[in-house]
Amino acid sequence: PNAVSQQFELAGETLTLNVAAGPYIRIEGNDTIETGAVMAYVKSQVGRPPNERPIKEDLRSLYATKWFFSVERRYRMTERGLALVFRVLERPVVRSVVIKGNENFPKRQILKQISLEPGSPFDVATNRAAARKIEGYYQDKKSYPQAKVTLELGGNKEDRDVVFKIEEGPYTVI
Repeated sequence: PNAVSQQFELAGETLTLNVAAGPYIRIEGNDTIETGAVMAYVKSQVGRPPNERPIKEDLRSLYATKWFFSVERRYRMTERGLALVFRVLERPVVRSVVIKGNENFPKRQILKQISLEPGSPFDVATNRAAARKIEGYYQDKKSYPQAKVTLELGGNKEDRDVVFKIEEGPYTVI
């Protein structure tokens, strides 16, 4: 097929783009977050010459997910033509959240008290604060003053699963 070439300027360089092949978009550096999930935040379109404004919006959008420590855009000329590459450095993410020992309240009610779910950024301090928040919920709002919540998993930076163990203690009415 006859290819149509178009010249455009990008970052001070004049590039020739094979419009028939069009630029394509790649995500590199993602190990645990699926490429499709990352691409859902990219609004730049395949087959159109790169435009700085939408690409900057894509960068902001990817940072806003809080999935990444860094996001860089790169351009690469390949056999297929120009590639727009988003190079990411992932933050660790929570794989699972488990609640053990909750006899009097359903898991979903306890999880409403914290902002931790699979796919959210993994942070040891956040996990510990979530354990304290669950404990406070039991003690202050649900009349279980002796309730204790321990963080069985999620207290080390290598963990990816978060497990809260609840010892409810006796219900107390004053």
